[in-house]
This record gives sequence, structure tokens and C-alpha cells, in this order.
Amino acid sequence: MKHIKIFENFDKQEDQFDIENVMLYMVNVLDNYKVNFFDVDNEMVNSNDQNISDFHLTKDYHSIRRSRFVIEIMQDNSKQLNIHDIAEISIEMSTTIKHLEREGWTLVDYHLNQSKDRATGKVVFYYIHYTFAKPDQEIETTKSLQDTIPTNILLRTFKKEGIEINKQDIRYLDDSIEIEDWYTENLSSNEVDDALDKITDLLGATEWEFYHGTNGIRFQF
Repeated sequence: MKHIKIFENFDKQEDQFDIENVMLYMVNVLDNYKVNFFDVDNEMVNSNDQNISDFHLTKDYHSIRRSRFVIEIMQDNSKQLNIHDIAEISIEMSTTIKHLEREGWTLVDYHLNQSKDRATGKVVFYYIHYTFAKPDQEIETTKSLQDTIPTNILLRTFKKEGIEINKQDIRYLDDSIEIEDWYTENLSSNEVDDALDKITDLLGATEWEFYHGTNGIRFQF
């Protein structure tokens, strides 16, 4: 098996569960396909990366502990998946899902990226996403929101998702952060919604909403 070296030094306590445990549950998929993993902060690693130990399944935010990760499966060398690959992956991953369920993880989203080949009319497949999560846990904190999520983190997070905000427009409240003005040059309204959903996750907020029409954005914690 190509990935047997990953597990040669596999010696963890029973209560330690990390990405190597996940990989142990899907060795056959790892041996036959290219697999990427996205952690709770949406940082990507490949199964062959040396920094696989830096992958975080769980992270403490301001007032919640969030657990989530994504498995992305595709063909190597930029090839497309065929219908036989999809069937094989589905069978293998059904076992992986059962193992993860026993560890408290739930499959919360599944996405098969596909399109139709204009020349042949056939459906072609590019990759599959499996998203796993645990329910958020409330945690106690004595820190303020500004201590936990300083302005430089907010500015960087918004910019990364294609939305610009200014420092003077950020307002911290006891259990929420308000952005009094924002702008974007390239995102459509639907893409803005998707970006704000992602920012909500990255900040560890529970929800977001517009106020003053769509001029302001409020994140609830």
C-alpha cells in the first residue's frame, strides 16, 4: 500500500483522534485516487504532505468549539472520474462513514462536481466532497470578542473572501461584531452570501445578517 508509511508510527491514546485516524479508515481510496483534506479553518493538505500533523479537525473559537473537515477525492494527473470510479469510491467511503459515525462524526454534506461534455454529451465527473462535522459545543471564555478576533484578523478574513472592509467600520459588541460598511468589486449577490457564510465559519460565529438594508453586516456569537 502506498500510504502504509503514514501508519508505521501510529501509536496514539484512545482519546486522540486526528486526520491520520481518518486516513486509516480510507486506505483503499488513498491508494487509488488523489485525496485532499480541508480542516476546520478550510486549510488544505494532501495525504502526501509532510505537514499533515498540522491539520486541525477541531478548533476553539470565541464561545464555541467547532469540529469539521472535508475530504476531496479526484483522479490523479488531472484526469476525470468515470462512473465506475464514482461507484467504487461510494462503496469504499460508505465504510469510512460508518467508522466516523462511531467516532461521533456526521456526514453533513456531499457534493459531486460534474458537467456535460459538449462534444460527446456524456456526463463527466471532476471531484467528490464529503463534509463531516460534530455539533458545536458552547465553551466559557473571559475574553472579549476584540481580544479573540482582533481587527487585523477580520480585515484579512474578509479580503481573502473577496470583500473589503475598513478598520473604522468595525464595531465590537458583547456578543456580536458589526461591519457598518463594506464593498466588493467582483462578487455577485449570491457569491457575497456564500462568502459571508464562509466568513461566519472562519470566525466561529453562529450566524450573520444584513442590517440597514444591506449596508451593514452583523455576526452573532
